[in-house]
Amino acid sequence: HYEALLPLLTGLGLDDSLLNALPSTCKKTAADRGSFDTMVLEQLGTCLREQVSKLSKTIEEATPAAQGRAAAVEAAQVELLKATDAQAKAAAELEVAEAGQRAAIERVRVTREALAAFEPEYSRATHARDEKAALLENFRLYNMGCFAQLRDHTSVAVGGA
Repeated sequence: HYEALLPLLTGLGLDDSLLNALPSTCKKTAADRGSFDTMVLEQLGTCLREQVSKLSKTIEEATPAAQGRAAAVEAAQVELLKATDAQAKAAAELEVAEAGQRAAIERVRVTREALAAFEPEYSRATHARDEKAALLENFRLYNMGCFAQLRDHTSVAVGGA
């Protein structure tokens, strides 16, 4: 049993002479132990009880802080739940926005294709309009000019009638 206790005993700050005496004391049966061996085991028991007392005191002193940390953990978990819900809501909103964006991109693509298909017809219509505007202007200038001249011109009476 000593070998199982050895790793624990080294951290207790036991006296070196006690640590050196423990292996031989632990190997003896209770009937074979002398007064020195009994004193070594009593000293070990005293050291272990002191360590238990120190650890109990540490636990008692740490309990309020542990409770405070537990409350902080609970509050953090509530905040985490809220943040997780907010993140899920934001992710859903993002998905809706991305779907809207994809639809808008598709509408732009369709509109551009329609514009490209309409461009030749638009060019023909614009050209025809410009030709008609030129004909109208020519009519206005020449034909209306001739009419205005004839209208405003006074004729001279031809003699002899």
